[in-house]
Amino acid sequence: MALIPTFLFGPLLLISWGLLLGFHQTRLFAASFLALILLRVVFGLVAGSKAPTFGKERLEYTVDGGEEDDGSSASNALRPNTRSASKAPKMKPTIFFIHGWPDNSSVWDAQVSHFSKDYRCVRINLPHFSSSSRHPAMGYSFDSLVTLLASTLAHSLSGRPESPEGGGAGALLMVHDWGSWYGMQLQRRYPQLVRKMVVLDVAWVGYKPVPISKAAGMLVAMGVAYQYYAIFTWYVSITVPFVGPHLGGWMMLPFVSSFSQLPRTSYPDRETPINAMMNYPYFYLHLSMFLEGVGLVRGFDDRHGIAGKPPIYGSAETLPVLFIYGADKGFKFHSEKFEALLRERENGEVKAVGV
Repeated sequence: MALIPTFLFGPLLLISWGLLLGFHQTRLFAASFLALILLRVVFGLVAGSKAPTFGKERLEYTVDGGEEDDGSSASNALRPNTRSASKAPKMKPTIFFIHGWPDNSSVWDAQVSHFSKDYRCVRINLPHFSSSSRHPAMGYSFDSLVTLLASTLAHSLSGRPESPEGGGAGALLMVHDWGSWYGMQLQRRYPQLVRKMVVLDVAWVGYKPVPISKAAGMLVAMGVAYQYYAIFTWYVSITVPFVGPHLGGWMMLPFVSSFSQLPRTSYPDRETPINAMMNYPYFYLHLSMFLEGVGLVRGFDDRHGIAGKPPIYGSAETLPVLFIYGADKGFKFHSEKFEALLRERENGEVKAVGV
């Protein structure tokens, strides 16, 4: 069966946009979008292209269920969650939460309420997923954001028995959606910071070729109607003068409601409205797939000197991992290979739950 390499999906998505909307309406978008990629990758002229340094820049965080941490701000800090931290005895084990799209730290309220009795719960808001504006409009690449997350996690453990600096084994990492993607990369680059993982909903085993029989449906469902529309609204937000963020946010309303089955103008338990600026992970996903696929950029493992290190689903990996996903969804955001490999591990567990 003929296969289409995954890294070609970006160009094919642009072509599919042209077929649906007419090439004359998409040429400007395609040309300017590719120019944006060129600036970001080759010249590094886009604001925020400077990579953060581990141990220096970090994100602000809040602590519930343990001693109150100041989460002191840094130049790349996030707006802190204003919920008050509950008082509890010191030195509970730490759970570090990373949310996904289009959520923020409040998505973990129920979990924090439950686990804070026995754990110290640390939460962050991903850049542009809260009301903070102290971040580059381009957002952060996977490598940069993982560095920020790892630096934040290390800071939250500083001076505690679980800190690697004192011989500790690190924190329990609980991640969802895009947080799963970032969390698994964090664990591979900084394994000393993570002793256990709970992964929710999203997990893949690398990129792989896609049968042509499935490609057309994926291009429409996952590309035109989903990921490339998300990229387009983000692109509008960062390029249209003055009204870009408002226009991109308005374009996001029907898009998000179609996925979440929520009213077009509301979302529960959010301190700030959903905005298109939070869609940068999709841009960097397709950019990474393409650049790595054609050999312009080294693969993730090679870039970080961890080639040959087993991923979290590998049989040689000792990290305990629990993977939980919704069984009744129309589309699963994890690969069957990931699930099968994790089930084979002695310290791996998979649970499918109803939704």
